[in-house]
Amino acid sequence: MSKVLIVAFLLAVCALKSFSQPTGATFGSITLNDLNDDLFSKDTAVAVIVFDKGEAIIDPYSATGTVFKRHIRIKVLRPEALSDWGNFKFKIGREGQMKVKGATYNRENGAIQKSDLDDASVVRAMFDRNTEMIRIAFPNVRVGSLIELSTVVRYPTLIAPAWQFQYSVPVRWSEYTISVPVENIVYHLSGTIKPALHEAKYDGKHLHWILKDIPAFTTEPFMPNEEVYVAEVNFATQFTKWEGIYHELTASPRFGAVIHQYRFLKNIVDDLTKGITDEKAKIRVISDYLKKRVAFNGVYDYLGSDPDEVLNKKSGSVGDINLLLASMLEKAGLRVSMVLLSTREHGFILEELPALWQFNYVVCEVATKDGSLLADATEALLPFDLLPPRCYNHKGFLIGTGQFGWIGVEPKQREKITMDVSVTLSQTGALKGKVTAYKDGYAAFDMRKEFAEISGGTYNIDLGNKLCKIDHPEVLNMTSLEKPVQESCEISVEEFGITANDMIYFNPNLFLKDDSNPFKSALRSYPVDFGKITDHTVVYNIIIPDGFEVDELPKNSVTVLPENAARCTMSFSHIGNKITVVSKTQINKALFQPGEYPGLKEFYGKMVARKAENIVLKKI
Repeated sequence: MSKVLIVAFLLAVCALKSFSQPTGATFGSITLNDLNDDLFSKDTAVAVIVFDKGEAIIDPYSATGTVFKRHIRIKVLRPEALSDWGNFKFKIGREGQMKVKGATYNRENGAIQKSDLDDASVVRAMFDRNTEMIRIAFPNVRVGSLIELSTVVRYPTLIAPAWQFQYSVPVRWSEYTISVPVENIVYHLSGTIKPALHEAKYDGKHLHWILKDIPAFTTEPFMPNEEVYVAEVNFATQFTKWEGIYHELTASPRFGAVIHQYRFLKNIVDDLTKGITDEKAKIRVISDYLKKRVAFNGVYDYLGSDPDEVLNKKSGSVGDINLLLASMLEKAGLRVSMVLLSTREHGFILEELPALWQFNYVVCEVATKDGSLLADATEALLPFDLLPPRCYNHKGFLIGTGQFGWIGVEPKQREKITMDVSVTLSQTGALKGKVTAYKDGYAAFDMRKEFAEISGGTYNIDLGNKLCKIDHPEVLNMTSLEKPVQESCEISVEEFGITANDMIYFNPNLFLKDDSNPFKSALRSYPVDFGKITDHTVVYNIIIPDGFEVDELPKNSVTVLPENAARCTMSFSHIGNKITVVSKTQINKALFQPGEYPGLKEFYGKMVARKAENIVLKKI
């Protein structure tokens, strides 16, 4: 590193010291006043982050490398905070060398009792191929405790660590400084909180943020992960472009080479596909082979290992399995591209930040005469042409032969449930009959996963209604992935209808009923992300008791959103002593933007109201 750069770097570090600091911001500088509960008397949260300070700088003793420092202090206010904040967790890169210092402070007999963190309470575990999860169990934590943690993580390479300002509890002060040896680093500040201070110096080599009095992030229904929406800053460098990432990966021995080399796979593929000419049949047989041969080890990544090692080990990560799948598909004569993804819990991809850290997953795109399809061989309980639900985060970065770019990644198959209900209602309001349910697509996948976790036990049919007593259950097609799972059983409900004054009142919607509107807020700042499209249909055939006739039947209705984004149809009819009710609800797109929220909220409100309407019978 040149002397000029070192001087500029040291100036940047010194400049940090001149910024305003929260009171007592050096480690261990705790006073009795800091433990005074009156300072937090207006806080209704379970805990408060008093301050959270981070600093990322180039190691002054090395030409390359990064030192990332963090100092956080947390006040525990409610018992509910003990599990989440008394057991603190965060992620670091696997190559990071970490030093930790921590303590818990309590007031005892008018004095400060300090309990130091010991090494055994710091646990490092693999989160994915490149990341570790750090879990810290603080000692002697109780309501009123003040927790303090200081970490220093030293990386051998130059990186720009992200910084999260907002959490599920309020933050009184959050501050982050980053000093880098490149000009005009690209950054993205997400969330809706405006900084109290933002400074950029030395051609963008030194960046500084302070956010104060940050409210707790409130989780709303249908969010894949709150960290996707919180106030956070992420970085990339201007000299990195998406085209450069494309060339880097295609030339990588753990990406492009895995797909195009390893000719020994050709013999395996030829044996598997002998006599098969249909493209989808080839994909199916190769995918099935890998699902039986290589078990998914739970690690998400986008790089692969030597296919021979993966096959011999009989287990592998996402990258190991799906790059091996791509290699075998290519050797079967199919045109294959790879699609880099960020899973739903990992966060949205920011196109303005060209950086590989945004991705944690990879799948195959295979061209067929009927169009392209996305394939993943990590889930043995899914058909070859269905991605695991975790993959549907709306877009991915395609890397093909001589091409790259963005593609949409949305579910094309539904969570589909169809139920046939044939029941007889008695004069006392009791109900007896039979239910047959057909579950297809992701509904079948959920059932098969639950069945696989039983480990030899008996699968119990759950119709989602606690009032129903179930007898003679039967399940078919649990292992036939290309067929819907079929459930059938006899049901009885003792107190289904309400009898009064020679009348019977009952709600026919026993199953797949929406009892309340999940959307309570008047407005919403974040998308509604269902992550799936659904089709739920229930057909009820209800025999009414002798001596009764229909007095009141709800009107037929159709509730629909613009462009058929969602639809609910309710139809009622009766002939003689039989009432037929058909309830059909479809959610036809996975992601609704904040501007669409009022209409979606109204749709659910109307749907809940329609499904709550009663049928009324009267005695003849």
